[in-house]
Amino acid sequence: MSSLTSKVFFRKNSVEIQNALQKKKYKTAKNLLNVGFTNIVQECERELKQYFKKIDEIIRSRRKLYLLITTLEKECKIQKSILEEQIAIERQNQKEIFESDKYEKQKDDFIVLINEKISHLDNSVLAFTQQINKKVNNRAIPQPNFIDEQFKNLQNLLVQARKEVQQVSSANSKKYKNFISQVDSSLTLWNGFISSFENRLTSLKDEILDDVVRIAFIVHTTKHSTNQIDLDVKPSI
Repeated sequence: MSSLTSKVFFRKNSVEIQNALQKKKYKTAKNLLNVGFTNIVQECERELKQYFKKIDEIIRSRRKLYLLITTLEKECKIQKSILEEQIAIERQNQKEIFESDKYEKQKDDFIVLINEKISHLDNSVLAFTQQINKKVNNRAIPQPNFIDEQFKNLQNLLVQARKEVQQVSSANSKKYKNFISQVDSSLTLWNGFISSFENRLTSLKDEILDDVVRIAFIVHTTKHSTNQIDLDVKPSI
């Protein structure tokens, strides 16, 4: 492989790696990195062997060119060393680009995870609230067991979400030194949401229980045609 051909091959390989990284095809980029550079070195070694073979033939036939050929051999070794050094530098540069791009993806994925968990928990509470409101509007008294079960489910969803966010956060903080500081705003949002969500569940449960008592009272007074209720006889809830 001539010097010009090597440069063209080197540049083409580098472009293919950059394209793979932009498309987030990390495995492809890594394969191009390893296979491409290895092929360059192997091709250079093959050509050097052929070149040295020709040199030996010339030495045998033309002893007078010995010093010149020796100089050429040294120059070839120097050029080989320079090429290997350039390959090593480029390999390191591509590795750093690869790791940086991967790091950015991990941050983005973590932020998306938090937003998804917040949205899912909000939607779960909303669906439950709408279900209770429908019952209340129809003057259907929600059963205590049903209410307790629904709140238990919401608490379990919160526990699972906290666990998953914590696991991802811990794993990434071990891999990347500044990960926590880079996603600090999202973690602050998440911690604030957890606190408000727990308070929200407490308030919601109180509101629902108040509605249950109110509806039970209405049903009782309607059934007995009175606006009074005997405190010793509790409405059936």
